[in-house]
Amino acid sequence: MGLFQKIKELFSAKAFIQKAMEEYDKQLAIYAAMSTEELATLSDEDLLSAAAHRAEKAMTEALGEDRSGTPADWVQVLPKEIAAIYTLWEFDAEMLLGEGLAEFFEDDNRCFAPTVGNALALVGAEEHRALYEGFLIEHQVDVYNTAHFPSPATEAAVLTFNKRYRALPPLEGFLARYARENLEKI
Repeated sequence: MGLFQKIKELFSAKAFIQKAMEEYDKQLAIYAAMSTEELATLSDEDLLSAAAHRAEKAMTEALGEDRSGTPADWVQVLPKEIAAIYTLWEFDAEMLLGEGLAEFFEDDNRCFAPTVGNALALVGAEEHRALYEGFLIEHQVDVYNTAHFPSPATEAAVLTFNKRYRALPPLEGFLARYARENLEKI
């Protein structure tokens, strides 16, 4: 493949990504303008996307574009129902993508660690909560200081946790049910 062809492909890919981002922004604007009744008609996946977008928008409106602190600080401006959905949306993404619990505790979303258990209880995901909190207790994980987690001693336990988590009913179902019960807060 020649240089000219590679350049053409790069411009084509850039145009594709730009168009996709424009479509995404349009969809977010639609979510932001939806009434409670319109939100109720969305699929579970779209409802959760709308809730996450509205949470982001509310945090930006309350804190400005240049937010200071951590995402866990930011969700404090949200109603507890939306904070729980947003927190668990982030947590579940970490659990299902990449390296699960290890990745959750290693990246910026670790700041949600202290609130995950309560959020899981709030949405009715008791098996998820028991697994999460049981792991924290058994392995003496300090959710306020995860700098040294996971350790070589807990690597096998983390893999077991990830396997057990992924075998539970999808968290998305609990989140969607909870979101539908709290549409007026979204």
